[in-house]
Amino acid sequence: MKQYWIRIAENASWFLLEKFIRLVGSVVVGAWVARYLGPSEYGILAFAISLVGLVSFFGSLGLESFLVRDLVQQPGREGQILSTYLLIRLAGAWVAIALAIGYVAFVHPEDRGLLLIIGVLCSGTLFSAMEGVECALQARRQARKASVFRAIAFIAASLFKCGLVLLHAPLIWFALATVTETMLIALLYRGTLSGLGVRFTREMFDRSEARHLFFDGKYMILSALTVVIYSKIDLLVVGELLPKEVLGNYSVAVAMCSAWNMVGMSLTQAVAPYLGATRVNATDTYTAILRKFLGLMLALSVVGSAVLGVLAHWIFSVLVGPAYTIGAGVFAVLVWSSVPVFLGIATSQIILNEHLYWLSLLRTTLGMCFTLALIVPVASIFGVHGVAWLVITSGCIATGSILFSKSAREQIAVLLVPRLSFKGAQP
Repeated sequence: MKQYWIRIAENASWFLLEKFIRLVGSVVVGAWVARYLGPSEYGILAFAISLVGLVSFFGSLGLESFLVRDLVQQPGREGQILSTYLLIRLAGAWVAIALAIGYVAFVHPEDRGLLLIIGVLCSGTLFSAMEGVECALQARRQARKASVFRAIAFIAASLFKCGLVLLHAPLIWFALATVTETMLIALLYRGTLSGLGVRFTREMFDRSEARHLFFDGKYMILSALTVVIYSKIDLLVVGELLPKEVLGNYSVAVAMCSAWNMVGMSLTQAVAPYLGATRVNATDTYTAILRKFLGLMLALSVVGSAVLGVLAHWIFSVLVGPAYTIGAGVFAVLVWSSVPVFLGIATSQIILNEHLYWLSLLRTTLGMCFTLALIVPVASIFGVHGVAWLVITSGCIATGSILFSKSAREQIAVLLVPRLSFKGAQP
């Protein structure tokens, strides 16, 4: 058993290093930018990023896993498969741009500043189409190169933001800095194509491949849509119903929670390959690793959330200053949403390894529907603190819905009671 944990740590070190750089940079640089802009302007930027993030779903559709599968299974058709996917993403990016600009023009016709910021941020959806090259790297087992590219682009964009703060730049420049990371990654990926020996041309678009991706991925597309709505709707509603200064406070709290959640996501991504391998070849080892992993995620999320909650006001005072006092109180509550998030990410390995894909869609759909049904009245009556409690509750509902599956219940019972045996879901 010990050898598995050693191999996990060794093989995931480069991946975790990139995540650690992103975690530290997001907290430190993000806090400095928030302190400089102030709650009001930071709230405007956060609202614009959330809106673009919501509509950018049409620029990805959540088909990455199917692309990797096809590239692995059909190495001789890399050019056609990758060109088809990239062109689909480019077409979807234009749809996303039209939706974002159309929304602002209709709902906030007098706010030309917001429209300009949205326009700048939307350009990132075009550059993000090149992220399909990362799937080609994964298919060739060169994912390490993708992590290096992401780290380089993130560091460059972070330094750009620091320079803007020192130069006392206006808000629009920070929108441009946000797009810079995506643009740099796109340029690095574009330069990688020739090294991979893969051509990307419009003439290589394959209609049969496009139909294949959409047919096989229809449930994944729907699941990705529910996830993006579920994850962005709180910021958008707070931005529409409450003052931008309040949104700025809430956004900082959300950003801090996201940084903490990144720890759980990184650990899961590091352990996932070994869970998948042992599920096929060594069920007892798989169960033992999964039991320890879930225990680690539960303990880490509870202890970490408790410590961060107690230190919330001190953290906000040091990082973003007294202007974000409201955000400190929200963060002290919202950080507890990390417990269902950590457990949800961890138990997703049960869903994946037992092929319970419908359960993943059920989870996100229940969380989305619960949030959509209550967020407007909760935000109107209870403000951002009420929204924080709603996020925690919806997270518990989404994570707890794994119990709807008999196979998942049986495996969880085995994890809780070691003397039981588990045979797994029937194919």
